[in-house]
Amino acid sequence: LNGVCVLLRGTLNRSTLTGSSTLHFDAESAAIEDVRRREILSQYGDRIRTIQRRFNLQS
Repeated sequence: LNGVCVLLRGTLNRSTLTGSSTLHFDAESAAIEDVRRREILSQYGDRIRTIQRRFNLQS
């Protein structure tokens, strides 16, 4: 769990890490992260195609 798409709800003692809590999936944050991931992958794809054209590489 990286904490990006989940919410911790409940009580938790930070010093002893005891308590009662549940994790809830945060669909809104997950959708934002998915869009961000797709944009980054698209940028990498563009960079790869640019390099392939620059050096006349076949894909």
